[in-house]
Order: sequence, then C-alpha cells, then structure tokens
Amino acid sequence: MKKLIAIVLLISLYGCHKEKAETNQAGKSQGAWPFIKGNYWIYTDSLFTENGNPFVIFPHDTTFVNDSINFQSKYFYGPDGLSKSLYYRQDEDHITVEGYEDDLKTSYILFKQVSTNNTIIYSEQSDDTFYLNGNYKNYHVVKTLTGYTDVTKIDGYDCIRNELVETFSGDTSYKQILYVKPGVGLVRLLIYNMKNETPGSLFLQSKRDLVGYKLY
Repeated sequence: MKKLIAIVLLISLYGCHKEKAETNQAGKSQGAWPFIKGNYWIYTDSLFTENGNPFVIFPHDTTFVNDSINFQSKYFYGPDGLSKSLYYRQDEDHITVEGYEDDLKTSYILFKQVSTNNTIIYSEQSDDTFYLNGNYKNYHVVKTLTGYTDVTKIDGYDCIRNELVETFSGDTSYKQILYVKPGVGLVRLLIYNMKNETPGSLFLQSKRDLVGYKLY
C-alpha cells in the first residue's frame, strides 16, 4: 500500500527540552527547508498504538545533510536518521524527497511554500488493488498535497503547513501534516493512518518534533 512508508518513521512526540537554535554567521539560511550540506536537525520521534499510547520513542533522531546521490541529473542530500533510503533536495520554494517505495526509486514533492491559502500542490489518481482486512479489494486512490499560508505557532516557531491526504474510494485512509518554519525547516510532522484497517477512521500513528538544529 502506497503510504510513504518510509515517511512514517519521520515523526515525533515527547516533551524533550528545547535546544538553542544556531545559524551561520550571517544569520541566514537557504530556502524554506534548507537542505544544504552540513545542516542537521534533531527530533524526538514517537509511534503510537490505535488507542493513543506511545509504544516506541526515539528521543534524539537526527536528520543530517551529509551524503548525496544523483537522481535524474539532480543531487539529493541525506540520508535521514531513521530511514537510510530517504534523501532530500531544496528547489527554490519547495523540498523534494527521493526514496524507495516497493523497491522502485521515486521522487516527489514533500513540502512546498505557497502564496495562496488552500493551494493544491499536486493531486494524483490511480486504480489499484490492496490487501485490506484479509481480502484483496479494488480501490480508486486519490493522493493530494495541499499548501496553506496561515501561520501556526509550534513550540515558539511561526510555521506554515502542508497536508497530504490519501483516500481509497472516497474514504480517507492516510493523512500527513507538515509544519515548517521558513528558513529553518520541519518543526512538526503528524502521521495519521487507518484505525483497524478501516478507511475513514484514522488515528495518530506517529509524531515528530524539532528539539534542535544547526544551519551553515
């Protein structure tokens, strides 16, 4: 099932202390989510059960921009702390991710800064068959990434958000909400998945919170 499985590991909760943020000497960074070689972000990541209880906590997962790979004549930097197959690229006002899904190398927009509220960044539709509740079923899948310009205060950061929503035959089956502080990067990521493998009934599966970072 195409749920950006690797992204599910990019999350957090848990109230760690907040570390002092640093920038380069000029006090500037590059892009809304500055994936520049040498930059890194420290997160607290948690996974939750369907009843809301945390069952796995990673208190200091680090996304470090170090290695690079070439994909379609463009360089992507990474890898992510938990998922070694995820690499990122800063392209003007958006960040793209290169990863492996079903053993295939793919590239897609993960976050985009928009100028108009409720902007559809991209929408994809497909027909597929999924194994759900013990049976194979046909579904019409719609995946939509939407950008918003309203500002939300997250742990002291003024963030804007993107929401990725995936539906199966009209019922929401997956949601991903990213809160990004322009010039700093990802501050919070929430992942909602199907409860009891029932489309339309979601639970918070994972959460990622920024606790520290360094930008060059």
